[in-house]
Amino acid sequence: METVLPKLQTQAPSRPRVNVTCIDIARMVGVAPSTVSRVINHSEKVSADTRARVLSAIQATGYRPSVAASSLPRRKHDVVGLVSEMAVDPSSYGPDLIRGISIAISKLGQRLAMDTVQYNDPAEVLERLPLLRSLSIDGLILDTHSIVGDIDAIVAKMRVPYVFVNAPIPRTYNTVMPDDIYVAGLATEYLIERHHRKIAYLPYAERQRHSSQALRMAGYSQTMMRLELPPGPLWNVPTKADGHQIEDYIERVRIYREKGITGVVTYNAPAAALLMRACVMSNVRVPHELSIISCDYDPMNRYTVVPITSLHLDRAEMGDAAVRMLLWRIENDWADAPSVSIQAKLVEMESVHLLTEP
Repeated sequence: METVLPKLQTQAPSRPRVNVTCIDIARMVGVAPSTVSRVINHSEKVSADTRARVLSAIQATGYRPSVAASSLPRRKHDVVGLVSEMAVDPSSYGPDLIRGISIAISKLGQRLAMDTVQYNDPAEVLERLPLLRSLSIDGLILDTHSIVGDIDAIVAKMRVPYVFVNAPIPRTYNTVMPDDIYVAGLATEYLIERHHRKIAYLPYAERQRHSSQALRMAGYSQTMMRLELPPGPLWNVPTKADGHQIEDYIERVRIYREKGITGVVTYNAPAAALLMRACVMSNVRVPHELSIISCDYDPMNRYTVVPITSLHLDRAEMGDAAVRMLLWRIENDWADAPSVSIQAKLVEMESVHLLTEP
């Protein structure tokens, strides 16, 4: 006897869920998004039980698949898309990340298509990008850490798997992130091992909303408290400077000297360079009067007045990991991949002084 399966509901229930996507349905049922797509397109490659569960979830939520999108068969193009954010501050972050992505793409026999967004753009701008209006990419890498709004909801409409790089907040799945707590803790320990006990932390500018701001503060403060050392002055107060102002850094150098601080951990390479400049303007000798270590590395910090010791978070390694994660998701029916943390490597320079052991 032929089994009659329920058909898709043509009208939404009275209280449909807003912005339900194919990926939402897949997660509710516990299947891959491609399985939901097969049900919508009446493919025979789905068991009767799975089909019934998917249709039940569709009816319960009022999900309406795009007729135009669902009528188009998916095929592989061997093209990976990248949406990257234009940096506000000049640094090696973007070029290094793209280099890692490009090398991995080439090695793995893929091609790369790119588009860009601006700092603080709303998430809706993604829908207008030529790259995401195309059906010729197999997956997407998102380097969009300052985008404002629900990126997941926007990208889900594009019907491609995606991976985040350096997302604004840590994610359990589908993300490649630096281990921000670890890197600040390691930088702090480096100073402690050189007998520094009065150590300050220098956050970045107030406009920095990325989770790394709070996580690096936590890595520093937790390390200090674990070793029963008091955190230094202003360790959790972001700077007022935006890269063109130096007054706040000069004031902090004055406070550091007044409080007997001998070492400073900075949020990143630009903060370290500004602190170095403030020391020069304040006639404070680095490293003999104040040692500096940065929680991130930029090649230009080799050429400051005193080259700056740094923890190198390898952006090329992050790019390579993102490509491999995305290709795994593509080959595995968009299954979620556990997030990956990138560890830092020490780059020793002349900016840290070994104190006489107390």
